[in-house]
Amino acid sequence: MAVRNQTGGTVTGVTISKALIEQQTALPQELAKLDDGSLVSASLGGDREAFGILVERYKTLVIGTSYRKIGNLEDAKDLAQETFISAYRALRHLKNPQHFRPWIMTIAVNHCIDFLRRQRNTTSLDEERGGEDAATLHERLSTPATSGTQAMASETTHLIVEAIESLPERYRGVVYLRYIEDLTPREIADKLQITAMTCRQRLCRANKRLRKKLRRVLLEED
Repeated sequence: MAVRNQTGGTVTGVTISKALIEQQTALPQELAKLDDGSLVSASLGGDREAFGILVERYKTLVIGTSYRKIGNLEDAKDLAQETFISAYRALRHLKNPQHFRPWIMTIAVNHCIDFLRRQRNTTSLDEERGGEDAATLHERLSTPATSGTQAMASETTHLIVEAIESLPERYRGVVYLRYIEDLTPREIADKLQITAMTCRQRLCRANKRLRKKLRRVLLEED
């Protein structure tokens, strides 16, 4: 269940506060040197500060991505808090701890999509479906928080992350930049130093591969 809390959310003894999201936090330097996988393992082992390092490491990216998608900074901070609370609750379901970054970003995107769906719940079905042919991958593949249990939502996130991670590098990079970091094809082309046409071709081929891999998720969405 999503948590909107201006002061903080406590999850199994770990407090993920709004201050932790908004402010620079002093955390143990020895932990800060660890990679994501080691921090995930330490968090699962009961080290409360290890997850704080992960929050500190990725909160700017999560807030920035959320802001680009919803256009309101305060809501973006609230959604970032929700994202990290959801991630901590589902941390034991993360099959590959080294995939924490794409996993947390996918959770963040899911929260943004659910937020936008709630905001436009008075929109007519025709308006909502009008752009479906050009719908982005995360719109088609994400599961809103209200559609099932935390475990089910986490499993869908795992399926998406694993499918993306299985792509060749030339496809994986453009998918993350387009659908997770929300860059335009032109911005991706500039970042990767490829042509816009090459970027679009890679996205098209990646989408075909992902739809095939995630057919079960798509069928459940329909």
